[in-house]
Amino acid sequence: MRLSSIGAEVGKLSPEDLFDSLAAAFSAISAPEVEEKAISPKDEIMAKGRPEDEELGRMFDAALSGNKKKTEDLVKDALESGADALKIVEGGLLPAANTVGKLYDDGYVYVPEVLLTSDAMNAGIELCKSRMPEVEAKGSIIMHIADGDIHEIGKNIAKAVLIAKGYKVIDLGRSIPPSVVIEAVKKFKPNVVSGTALMSTTRNAFKKIGPMLEKEGIDIPFIVAGGSVDKNFAEMIPYGIYGKVPQTGIDVLESAIQGKSWKEIRKEIHSR
Repeated sequence: MRLSSIGAEVGKLSPEDLFDSLAAAFSAISAPEVEEKAISPKDEIMAKGRPEDEELGRMFDAALSGNKKKTEDLVKDALESGADALKIVEGGLLPAANTVGKLYDDGYVYVPEVLLTSDAMNAGIELCKSRMPEVEAKGSIIMHIADGDIHEIGKNIAKAVLIAKGYKVIDLGRSIPPSVVIEAVKKFKPNVVSGTALMSTTRNAFKKIGPMLEKEGIDIPFIVAGGSVDKNFAEMIPYGIYGKVPQTGIDVLESAIQGKSWKEIRKEIHSR
């Protein structure tokens, strides 16, 4: 029963039924249980993410600190010296995005720092694009932010990683209704579809998308990601697979292209 309808029904309910109705209503909007995790020291996270190559390491430092101009200057200098554009992206820029994501997850940085790193990284990637060979996309994925949600930092980092790895990304944007997602899946026929939700009040849109895919007979993996979801939540949804880190998108795409079923992929991803 919806919270808004309980007041009108109070006179008709016994105390026990009223309690059950309230419990059901609040459980629908409660956040998922979050497993306790070990928090690594900040310096350890940064050291682990930093490339061993000193030139790439300087790009990593500039992007991680959110220094867009310095990142652009370092990338330009490297490209002019004949450095491989893909190596710059994969070896210097994406590690900065992965590291700031870990720092954010562990509470060392906040949204402004993540945005600055994302902007610096994207600026460097844009400079590299013209030097990267045109290759046919390995596969495709539709990405979106859940209906009612506007938080897309995590999605954008995952998107940059997937593009750099040679996958085609169809980005539907923020606050996308389930029906729009389904129409896009029917139109573009991707290998995988993904959705991100930061708020517990918006993640329930994913519970609609799974059954809608099932009704349409569209049998593809559905990655659910973001701070309001976890593995248990994903397993409540048809085709649902929990996307904990950007690498999950790559692993799911590779497995889907190899012809593995969503059930096989879920088992592999969730057993890690």
